[in-house]
Amino acid sequence: MGNNGQNLDRKGVIFVPIKWDPVKVTEAADMLEEYLEEAREPLERALLVAQEARKIENLPQYVGQSLINLAWSIEGCHRKSR
Repeated sequence: MGNNGQNLDRKGVIFVPIKWDPVKVTEAADMLEEYLEEAREPLERALLVAQEARKIENLPQYVGQSLINLAWSIEGCHRKSR
């Protein structure tokens, strides 16, 4: 410890000990990756359906916009799972 109660390493650099468990964070991240991988194929199919649905003749604009928003959400999840 330094003169004013700070935590210092051997080189005199201040360090702050972490209060969270990095193992738990790693486990949670691994689980998330696993679930996203499981969801990859259904998300790809859902995206294709949303894209095809936007091509429906005489589709009201508000419905098309909802499909666009849904497709963006799916694409966002899909990008994270790569």
